[in-house]
Amino acid sequence: MSSMTGIRSRFASALAAEAMKIAGGRAWLFALAAVAGLSSAAALAYRFIEEPRDPGTIHNGFGCLAYSASIGVWAGAFAVVIHASLLVSQERGWGTLSYSLTRPVGRTGFFAAKALLLVIAPLLVLAAAVVPAAALSAAFYGFGDVVEKIPYGSDFLLWRHHGRNFMANRVFLATALAFPPLVAAACMGFLFSNVFTKPAASLGSAVFAYFILEFVVRRLWEDLGRFLFTTWATRFFETVNEFARGISTASLERKDIALSLAVSASFSIFSVSASFILFRRRDIG
Repeated sequence: MSSMTGIRSRFASALAAEAMKIAGGRAWLFALAAVAGLSSAAALAYRFIEEPRDPGTIHNGFGCLAYSASIGVWAGAFAVVIHASLLVSQERGWGTLSYSLTRPVGRTGFFAAKALLLVIAPLLVLAAAVVPAAALSAAFYGFGDVVEKIPYGSDFLLWRHHGRNFMANRVFLATALAFPPLVAAACMGFLFSNVFTKPAASLGSAVFAYFILEFVVRRLWEDLGRFLFTTWATRFFETVNEFARGISTASLERKDIALSLAVSASFSIFSVSASFILFRRRDIG
């Protein structure tokens, strides 16, 4: 019993130390402010960039919310990669790793506290992207019903209304489904933080790897891109945006949701496991 209490105490101590670093980290706070700023700017520019196709959707805020949040999440993914890529390598570079491990924390507790940040950081980024987008979308457009225009025969159209609850559920689901890919992005950065001992090397390698996945593999090879976690970070927000604007009636399909979760979970587990092995085997200095 005392053993378990000691483990929990050491883990809480390590986690508290990491929380203090985040709260006092100007770079991380600046990154969150930048994500919120981009999301807000996208909401302000929405009327000029993403004008709805059908009159029935022109005063609807759900499209604005989804579009703005997707911009914020896209930028936030780079923020979590950068943050995670420095979690361990920066401690080595500053020479504080040995001090951290001399306290009654231990390697496992220290690693667990760092790994928990791979969940906390994406949550903060997601909040920074979605909350300003929701506030501005509500202020500019309001959240009304979405009108879907359905062709019927050669001369007639059917009109189907989707209520606010229906669309709100889609937005909540898109927000929840953006979280696992952001965690996977953080885990990728964390892996590079344990591969390289120099902060500049881990940061540069992680950003370059994410850039290759996001802009090269995903854009050039669509079939392969479906199996990248970067594909799913904004995919469901984009689907909600198109639905709200009357451009597409595509919904959030279960097979896409399952693939998104499987890809993100597999990559996250692999990255954290490999990081743990590297961290345990590498010298402190």
